[in-house]
Amino acid sequence: MTDSDLDRLVGLAFWTLGVLCLLNATGLADMGLGPTRAASALTLLCCVLALAGLLRTGPREALGVPGLLLLACLLSYVGVGIVVAILTGTESLAMRYLKDGLFSILVITAAAVGGRVAWRRLGGERVLMGVLLILAASCTLMLASPWLWEIIPNPPREGVYRFFAPYANPNQAAVIASFTVVTAMAFLRSGRHQVLMYGVLLVGVVAVVGTISRTAIIALPIVLLSALFSARGAQRRRLLAALAIVAVVGTGVAMNIGVGMLAEPQIARFRTLTELVPPVVINDVSLAGRISLFELGLDQTLESPLVGSGLGHLHHLDEAWYNEHGSLMGVHNQYLVLIGEAGVLPLILFVSFLVVAVHAGFRSERGWPLGAVSGCAVVLSLFSLASQSLLLHWEVNFIIGLSCAVMTGYLADQRELAGAIPAS
Repeated sequence: MTDSDLDRLVGLAFWTLGVLCLLNATGLADMGLGPTRAASALTLLCCVLALAGLLRTGPREALGVPGLLLLACLLSYVGVGIVVAILTGTESLAMRYLKDGLFSILVITAAAVGGRVAWRRLGGERVLMGVLLILAASCTLMLASPWLWEIIPNPPREGVYRFFAPYANPNQAAVIASFTVVTAMAFLRSGRHQVLMYGVLLVGVVAVVGTISRTAIIALPIVLLSALFSARGAQRRRLLAALAIVAVVGTGVAMNIGVGMLAEPQIARFRTLTELVPPVVINDVSLAGRISLFELGLDQTLESPLVGSGLGHLHHLDEAWYNEHGSLMGVHNQYLVLIGEAGVLPLILFVSFLVVAVHAGFRSERGWPLGAVSGCAVVLSLFSLASQSLLLHWEVNFIIGLSCAVMTGYLADQRELAGAIPAS
């Protein structure tokens, strides 16, 4: 097989992996649209084929320092966590999270290697445009939920309807919608494909609001303002126009969400986001429950902050209540999960990754692709406050791997460009 043939194979595996992860093929299968095991097996096959790109690029060249930090975070999380679980006799609970953690490492590495090969073959703009179109398709699926529920065999339960399509929960869908928004903003910052990007931005914003996710709607202005502050001159003017559109569309969607499609907990959640009256917050049972779970998780973390209590223990708190599936509730905070289940080391490595990734696009001389990376890192850092398994979701793993490939690819291009300029 020639190098060109290998690049094509790796590229095909990379794009197929992107579609499977970002459209959540396993979620679609769970809704009765196909066999779940087949979706998982195809994802595994794409990862293996994408890793063939290691014959064309080294792990450090694909992952860079940020990727190595995050892989070290996940390895220390599953490594320390499973050892502690075995020592405490709770390895049966830990095995599921060990498997999920190892698969996440595989997806991140495959996305980084495949993305780096695709970057070298197609160029950065085409790679990011392709991924953005897949993200936009995922947001479109969310907005098509009213029609989707009519044709799928296993729709969500009555009374808990929100726009989250094939994802397991609205927060998971909101992460994808937020990734769409920040990537579209990066393209707008560059001045590329502005008409298309305004359309994608609108789709992403409507999807964010439609999830009625507290975290998403709080995070939305933060990520938009962070993009604005990192821009200069004409870039800032373009982003100001985008912010005006986002404000108008987001407000309009929020004001026109039909209360009839929501159950009482969702109505309370929505009022928490749109009103500032203290009794409304008190009546939000979901928010009060999250606060109680955080307190329980913090108490358990303080019992063993150095090495944690073992994989799965903060996903299923001993003193928590049971959900509708008969499982103990978890802490719903990625930072607490890392330190509470495996100690301080994975938390330090995760925060280090976020700092490096966020800083990447916040210097005026840095290019717009790094702005997309910074935006995605900001989204990841904010949603980690309200999700206990964010680092184990395949769609997030794919975006993390892609972000690593974007950083290494862009910096390599800049070094080549600097080397091609003759010294004066």
